[in-house]
Amino acid sequence: MRVCPCCERPVRGLKDAQKIKVINFKRLEIPEYIPDWEYVKTIPKEVKKLIKKRGKKKVVYNGAKYTQNPSTLEYKITRNERPKIRRVVKSKFVQKYFSRLESYIGKVIVPNQLAPNLEILSDGEKIGRTEFGIIHSPYFLQIGNSREYGQDKKVNINIRKCMNITHIAELVYVNIFNKKRNPITEK
Repeated sequence: MRVCPCCERPVRGLKDAQKIKVINFKRLEIPEYIPDWEYVKTIPKEVKKLIKKRGKKKVVYNGAKYTQNPSTLEYKITRNERPKIRRVVKSKFVQKYFSRLESYIGKVIVPNQLAPNLEILSDGEKIGRTEFGIIHSPYFLQIGNSREYGQDKKVNINIRKCMNITHIAELVYVNIFNKKRNPITEK
């Protein structure tokens, strides 16, 4: 574990760093299939007709897969969340945020400058990441805690809805430490 040469406190992650230098920022491709599901007791009449007609417990209708659980008679509906996540990532807000992160490449900044201009929903102490609610959407923007990446550190930027987490960008940085001060010789 690295320690700050100035105050000798441990530097575990992004929150502990006084200043960082952004080395790289990379936007990532959104996966082709991002499953999202929910359990319901009632389904559209058209789906009920298809289930009766085909005599199967699984039916695909309007891009969603309906699976009946025989013991509870509930239905699991599975959909591809990719189109919705793409819209969120292409939104003006997220694109402005990414442009701001790209502008930091090669610059020394304080870690708080990585945060988007949104309300913090969780501070990351318990879950290991900081989450921000994206306005007019059920999604959250997450900034993950840093991981060692050689001598550099990497921060994942994700879009999350419930338990689905989609990795959309990553930022690589190094800690910038203040020089160790000697209070006797320096004034």
